[in-house]
Amino acid sequence: MNITARQIADELGEGFEVVTIQWGDRTRDLIQDADGRRFYLHNQWNKAGRVTVSGEWPRDANGRFVADCYNGESNPEITVGESRGAAAIARDIERRFLPYFRKRWDVVAARARDRDEYDAKVQANRERICEIIEGARLSPHSEQEVWVPGYYFKARANSDSIDLELRDLPIQLVERLVGVIESWRREHGEPY
Repeated sequence: MNITARQIADELGEGFEVVTIQWGDRTRDLIQDADGRRFYLHNQWNKAGRVTVSGEWPRDANGRFVADCYNGESNPEITVGESRGAAAIARDIERRFLPYFRKRWDVVAARARDRDEYDAKVQANRERICEIIEGARLSPHSEQEVWVPGYYFKARANSDSIDLELRDLPIQLVERLVGVIESWRREHGEPY
């Protein structure tokens, strides 16, 4: 590909810059707008002289991509003829790609923020379990589980509740637990 991300960013003008990221065992130049939305150029494997412009989806606070592939809409992407030059390609990007890409990216960025909020609640609940159960510690293998050594259960935190897996309990302990649950249900008028 003879057209570079730098040439396109320069033609797009103020507010656009090139950001180089590690992509597997190589680097990739992305074009980023002033609001942090990123897209990239790549050759079409089956059509010489055609360049595809594709968007990179936002990431959540843990660095995971938040994709938009399940909403029934097509991903923002256009193809352009490389021979048209950087100025014409930049105009095509402005006219054909950026309006739809920005709209979709903003929807997905909101989804990423929702995921971050959910993850923060889960983490707070995991930490709360560790506070109330002596010896409990966060599982290094799961973003939701808490290890409880010496107990007969495993705790899994959600954003607004905790799942407890109870196993091999003596009948006396089951009776006490059921009594606590029944007392809670009567006091709060809630099913369990």
